[in-house]
Amino acid sequence: MRVVGINPAIDYLPIPRPVTDTNVTLPYFEVYTHGPATGLAVGYFATNYTLDVKGKMTVAMLAVPIPPNAVEGQTYKLALLFPSGTSDGFEAPVPLNALPDRTITVSNVAYIVGDSALSGFYNAGDFGNGNLNNNDVNHAFYASLGVQRPYGFSDIFDAMDAWPEDTAGVVGGDGDIRFLDWQTIFERSLRLSATNYSRRWAPGGFRVPGGTNLNLLPAMPATQIAVDSGGRAWQVEGTLSATHLANLNPGDTVSVPVSLAVTPDHSLSGLQFRAAVLPSIGAPFVSGLNFKAAPGKPAPGLFSTLLGTVLCGWPLDSFSPELAGDLNLLGYLTFTVPLDAKVNQYYTIRFYFAGGGTRLDGQKVECRLQSLAGSVWVKSPVQKAPDVISDEWRTHFFGSLNSVFATAFADPDGDGRNNLQEFLAGTDPAKLRFYSLNAAWRSQLQAFKLKWFAKTGKTYVIESATDSVNGPWQPVSEVLDGKGDLLDFDAPKSSLGSMFYRVREK
Repeated sequence: MRVVGINPAIDYLPIPRPVTDTNVTLPYFEVYTHGPATGLAVGYFATNYTLDVKGKMTVAMLAVPIPPNAVEGQTYKLALLFPSGTSDGFEAPVPLNALPDRTITVSNVAYIVGDSALSGFYNAGDFGNGNLNNNDVNHAFYASLGVQRPYGFSDIFDAMDAWPEDTAGVVGGDGDIRFLDWQTIFERSLRLSATNYSRRWAPGGFRVPGGTNLNLLPAMPATQIAVDSGGRAWQVEGTLSATHLANLNPGDTVSVPVSLAVTPDHSLSGLQFRAAVLPSIGAPFVSGLNFKAAPGKPAPGLFSTLLGTVLCGWPLDSFSPELAGDLNLLGYLTFTVPLDAKVNQYYTIRFYFAGGGTRLDGQKVECRLQSLAGSVWVKSPVQKAPDVISDEWRTHFFGSLNSVFATAFADPDGDGRNNLQEFLAGTDPAKLRFYSLNAAWRSQLQAFKLKWFAKTGKTYVIESATDSVNGPWQPVSEVLDGKGDLLDFDAPKSSLGSMFYRVREK
């Protein structure tokens, strides 16, 4: 076992990772043995790594080499033991829960040389569709230039390593991905070469080639047969936001405008929010944080300051006339940029627990709010594009602001609409959808993988039936816990003819 570094600019699968000192690329690690078990101790110690983890992060990637003499069907248990952490790099403890034990089952899945798309992970069976198309060429092209390059020991790397070409009895590839690799895949995708090869692992840990034919099927094996129900999954009555300010100097007093936009046909007479000024890694905390009401607006009736945080509350009937329309300047967050702040450091303004209300026919009515973060940059222009997706939307659907699935242009449910489009439409970006396997695929596949985004805190079960209308639906999996990540399930081809599978959220 060994730990491999994480570099989002190069890694084939982008994953959220914590910030560490730029001079430190790997955590401390030590391999040990205990009876029949092999272990790996991993640690970030004291403040040497300047490790900063917020939300969901990957702190290490673990590669598990299968012994050459392993036999198909044998299993290995992977257990995470005794996790612990500190919040200050010294003694303040952070309780950590270990993930459930996982089982690795030895199998031998063949993969076609050059066939890397569509991809889900690094192992055979988690990528490819039995065909060679432009997306396969793209993968190898980027990898040859060091962008989104898979780990060299992975099956998907070997699938892209097409040159020198395989021959009968002699496996191809040279352990690198360069110009001739994507050229070879490009020519095969155009059917300029009539010969294609697959590879698999032979006993003893050696790759062996085999002749194969492309399935000539379309890139997607399934057709979506159900779409959104039409209802809005996200509905708010207003958006709280802070401005982005650039080129502030150490010692400057900053006034960051805070505004509220209210949706049509709604208004607010009372409001609350908690605003925090969060320093970037290494930046000192600000001082003198306060909130000053805009001209013509009342000061908060309830107000308190904490370290880097202000609490503001306006009781019902505080605003007259009530807040309505696109842009209502509420006031300014004011603070002093620390004298020891450095160039390119910045401060993020985020809002928490924002909400409001009004009275309608003598009854109290709640108004739900979302928020957009602002920022202040020290002696630097704004270096991050303002986010147009609210913090609350991301945490509601993905459980974390930092989830790789929550980025603006990700499409975790595969419906062809990215998160930004889903946010603007108010629809669920991770909705379970239903697909029908194309006829040609049904005749050739022996198994297929169900894969979906599993929301944090939700549980799922896979069920099957020979009749999609009348059932009966029977569970074919254990209860699966959603952790804000992708889950998958291998569904075998049925000997009963047609078989329907569904992912049911419990």
